[in-house]
Amino acid sequence: LPALLWADKVAERTERAGRPFEATESPDASVGERLLGLVLEARASGVDPEQALRSAVRDRLRNP
Repeated sequence: LPALLWADKVAERTERAGRPFEATESPDASVGERLLGLVLEARASGVDPEQALRSAVRDRLRNP
């Protein structure tokens, strides 16, 4: 799976197992940690992170 989908699936599975991921909120966090935090934020808001990213890219291509 692509990394974004994989992160979403792992977050879903760990939540179901009662061990949810927690985002690292340090300004020194790596790009990967910040991306994971965004995936977790999207899930908490009920947003599909994969679809949200696809929509943002599509919108940017239409309106540069």
